Amino acid sequence: MAKNVDLTSKEWRDLVFEGKNQEFGAHQLRKSSDKRHNLAMLYVLIGLAVVAAILFSLNMYNDYRAEIEAAEAKERAEKMSAAQLAQMEEVEEVEEEVEEDVDDEEITLDSLTKDDTLTDEDYEDTKIITKLSSILDEAYAAAKEFNENNDKNGANVLIEGLPGSGKTAIVET
Repeated sequence: MAKNVDLTSKEWRDLVFEGKNQEFGAHQLRKSSDKRHNLAMLYVLIGLAVVAAILFSLNMYNDYRAEIEAAEAKERAEKMSAAQLAQMEEVEEVEEEVEEDVDDEEITLDSLTKDDTLTDEDYEDTKIITKLSSILDEAYAAAKEFNENNDKNGANVLIEGLPGSGKTAIVET
């Protein structure tokens, strides 16, 4: 018999409260317990649905922000690549101009400061090295300025090494 007893049934409630004052206290609570239990279950389900909706919305928003940030990063990288390509083209043009200037320019001892220990060939080499050094210094300064501007703009691409030296690298940071 204990297996088939329904503690919320009207028969069980009448049996327990038989001969007692049924107008007050526990009888009234037991009588309305079905309604309370059903409302409590409904409130729990509604609360779980609200929490699930909030978590789902936050996840969707985070995915949306990640897509936007990825698109912005791609756009910045494309701009940086274009700027670096333009800068590298400028460096190549300067190198070509230097080569043309060095080939076209005739160097004589009169154009240099005389030093008794140097030969004509040494004076020529000194002039060429001085000109190339100044051009490489300009290229290095341009690369340094480019890197500094990239750092300020939050770019993730930098030029490492000395442009024109053959040991220049474009590095993603």
